[in-house]
Amino acid sequence: MLKCLQVSCKHVQAVIDYQEGKPFKLAPRLTKSHVEPGTYDKMRVSMAAQLLSHSTGAAIRVLVELGQLGKEAITTAFFCEFINTWFDIMNNRCVQDSLFPGTVQKINTLKEVLDVVPQLTFGKPAYKPIQAGMQMSTQAVLTLYDDLVVRGNYKYLLNGRLTQDAVENLFSQIRGQSNPHPTPVQFKQNLRLIVLAQLLHVPGSSNYNDDDTPQLLDIIRERKKQEPPIVEEDTSAAASAAEVLYYSGELSLDACETNGLYYVCGWAVFGQYCSSFRMLKKISV
Repeated sequence: MLKCLQVSCKHVQAVIDYQEGKPFKLAPRLTKSHVEPGTYDKMRVSMAAQLLSHSTGAAIRVLVELGQLGKEAITTAFFCEFINTWFDIMNNRCVQDSLFPGTVQKINTLKEVLDVVPQLTFGKPAYKPIQAGMQMSTQAVLTLYDDLVVRGNYKYLLNGRLTQDAVENLFSQIRGQSNPHPTPVQFKQNLRLIVLAQLLHVPGSSNYNDDDTPQLLDIIRERKKQEPPIVEEDTSAAASAAEVLYYSGELSLDACETNGLYYVCGWAVFGQYCSSFRMLKKISV
């Protein structure tokens, strides 16, 4: 049961202030720009995803357990985790994470979003466009899932293919050529330049994330056949993580840094495991 019904960025700011200067952080990606964004930072999807993430929610919960934050901060942690779960479901790009006929928990989460979002208030009690957008997107996914998967012949629904990331990537590339606000003539010239030069990639200063799909011009490129690489077991990351954990007892770390250390070690071991799994899967295919 939540202690209050208010979500506040001051709890995220408390996490940033508490872990500032520490070698091991509970939420390594959080910076002051996340709570005090600039003009263009407000449009960056990656920063919003990092702010309203599971890592942020977990960091707040840890500080509550350590007594650094009050119990009311649990509401902010819940909201971050709730939005993170919704975002992952709406942007899944792996077949294993898709909506199958027997998917129950994810469907219930989407239905819960339809119930929670209309009750949100941002400062003044006014209905915001973001609430309408979340409701429309969520309801569209549920309707497509019911029509195509439940009552149709589709085996699953891959929500990541329903987004307009490809279009946003193109617009971001066009704006990044010379002028962030191009005229119709400049838009046409930049589009021609991108197509001819095959510069379909997302610049580092983009406000959008790459949708990690094959580019259109890559399809006509001749792909060289490569022999399957030989997989050699590399336990360097796992060994380093285990070594750090072994000697962590000799380090002078507080509770926050200790949790951050375990977070980094878990990330290293998990990344090594996923890399080996993908390599083996590619060879088997």
